[in-house]
Amino acid sequence: MAHINNILFDLGNVIIDLDIPATENALKQLLGPDFKSSFTKNEQHGLFQDYELGLIPESEFIFGFQTLVGEAIDPAEIKRIWNALLVGIPRKRLDMLEQLRKDYGVFLLSNTNHTHLVWVYNYLEKTYGITDFDTRFFDKPYYSHLINLRKPNRDVYEFVLADSQLQASQTLFIDDNLANVEGARSCGMQAYHHTMGDIVDLMPSLLKG
Repeated sequence: MAHINNILFDLGNVIIDLDIPATENALKQLLGPDFKSSFTKNEQHGLFQDYELGLIPESEFIFGFQTLVGEAIDPAEIKRIWNALLVGIPRKRLDMLEQLRKDYGVFLLSNTNHTHLVWVYNYLEKTYGITDFDTRFFDKPYYSHLINLRKPNRDVYEFVLADSQLQASQTLFIDDNLANVEGARSCGMQAYHHTMGDIVDLMPSLLKG
């Protein structure tokens, strides 16, 4: 394996802790026990994916959500539910990123949307007084809704590699989704499927190869 010069992190369940059932439970309270059938329809007409790809603004996403459930739910309530899965970022992970930047190129590649990213920025400012997340901790972040590309499609990895002039074989990609990991490997990157433990504790062994 080639020496690692760059590390490309996923955000959810790698840097930030997620609680997926929290949003599901909030939706169940709002929509009733059969809410998943409504969201199957949502997936079919691509509202989530369009929002994640930045093809529609937040206002259109909220309107689509209201249309889907057939209720004029308050936009603030929709955003609260949508963000319920976001838990927080332990300080030690931020410290890890700062330390890694001394010796490596550090990048972020996240399938996310405007609503979630605003929550992350607000959380960091309120919790740690951090207002420069994107520039303090990363050489460059890549968010799906801003670059209009998403994992695990091959074109998003090719875009990141070309845009930041990274050598694929010297870049380690870390993600909690196996399909995303396989997508990175198909482009020649080293990749780690993160499923257990804290990434802070695992980094030393990952960087040793």
